[in-house]
Amino acid sequence: MGDFTSLYSKEIRRVFIRKVYITVMIQLLITFGLIALFYFTPSIRDYVRSSNGRWLYFTS
Repeated sequence: MGDFTSLYSKEIRRVFIRKVYITVMIQLLITFGLIALFYFTPSIRDYVRSSNGRWLYFTS
């Protein structure tokens, strides 16, 4: 087989975990940003609550 000693490097694992946490953090920031946009902007909130904006409500 091959030599897999480089896969066990602490540095490689640390970099991988950092990338995963950064990706999750970015996804959460985008999600919370959209929630804040829909919650704190009255015109968008009213549109989503109206019958015209139901498609947006259901697709989200």
